[in-house]
Amino acid sequence: AAPHASPHPQANGDDHEPRVEVTIPRIQIWVTSEFFTLWSTSAGHGIQIPYRTISLHARQQNALYLQLCLSDISQTADDDLETVELLLTPEPQGDSDPTDAAEKLFTAVSNCADLHPDPDEDDDQEQEQEPEPGTGGWITSENIQDFMDENGEFRMPEGGILGAGAGTVRTADQFEDADAGDEV
Repeated sequence: AAPHASPHPQANGDDHEPRVEVTIPRIQIWVTSEFFTLWSTSAGHGIQIPYRTISLHARQQNALYLQLCLSDISQTADDDLETVELLLTPEPQGDSDPTDAAEKLFTAVSNCADLHPDPDEDDDQEQEQEPEPGTGGWITSENIQDFMDENGEFRMPEGGILGAGAGTVRTADQFEDADAGDEV
């Protein structure tokens, strides 16, 4: 594969710095469950990239595009994030279509990235509270007692609001008039 990288980190949306494009031939790519690894056989050096560092991955024609976030997301404002972009163009195997190799690489990275969800997503899910019964769902025979007072009268849950048309009483004639108006 021949990756292209912008070696100078740029702030998100910071277009006034010139981009530097570098082509590094003969890179070995290893996609494992823990790291995305790039190894230069000619230089004898490589880098292991944790999947949480990969903020974006996508197919771009016959290449894999990666955006790496070099900043601590929890401590940095979105406008100040430093990123590096890589464009990895795998060499096709034999007579295969060049996009096949890129698709296989993209699929492997996607599958491994799914093994490492964003830790912030877990925090958001833990902070969500159970909705009040009836406020976001149905009142059923199983939960109707939660909406009745001691006299058997229906009571609205605290803080719940009714939608448009709630409490409107219509006669059968109004429904018949509405149906007649729908005819073409």
